[in-house]
Amino acid sequence: QADSGEILSEKRINILKNDNARILYNKVVKVALIQIEKFFPKLKNKNYKTTKQNNKNANNWRKRAKADGKIDFRMINQSIYNLVRALSKPYVGAHVEYKKKEIKIFKIKMIKNKKTFIESGKILDVKKNKILVKTYDGAIQIINHEFKKLPKIGDYLWKIKF
Repeated sequence: QADSGEILSEKRINILKNDNARILYNKVVKVALIQIEKFFPKLKNKNYKTTKQNNKNANNWRKRAKADGKIDFRMINQSIYNLVRALSKPYVGAHVEYKKKEIKIFKIKMIKNKKTFIESGKILDVKKNKILVKTYDGAIQIINHEFKKLPKIGDYLWKIKF
């Protein structure tokens, strides 16, 4: 629930492990079109009922900031995976900073237990336009990105600013 207002119509949508923003967006549109078709006549005739939300389940979200989309490689693989898929197309994409430039990331693959003694954010491998980067609990392989020039093994895609 995106807000705390009264509910006119609702439908549960299953989010699968591999769903990204585009897939979820399409699921929402499909369900919304059915809901609108069913609900519009009631709305037009002013013959509808609202349901008060349970405030324990209601949320009021602040506006998303650019920093919310930056990948922090100290996070666990699953959190990075969820961030990337939530911001994938048609949305703006998650991002990393590399050589003072923001690079968009749209798809990754999780890799478990990859060289755990190396610091997070370090590039472990670059092959065929895919970039392997160390994370807190393993590594991710960046599959879909906007790098014009690929980074080098040993470079970092993330660093703490003091």
